Amino acid sequence: TEKRQERHSSTEIQEEMDKEVPRNRQKNTEKQRKRQQDTNREIEGQKKGKKRKKQRQWGKSRERQK
Repeated sequence: TEKRQERHSSTEIQEEMDKEVPRNRQKNTEKQRKRQQDTNREIEGQKKGKKRKKQRQWGKSRERQK
């Protein structure tokens, strides 16, 4: 829950910053934030071992193709 609160407060700060930034640069910051969220999800997936499972599945499918 602590991480969620930190994330929430950081997004609020980001939104306040976006208000000060001109519109075209705001779009860029939104894209960057989405990219950051994606990388965060990937890191969380690695912690839970989801990524490792995917790699294992790939290995199985490659063996079948051979």
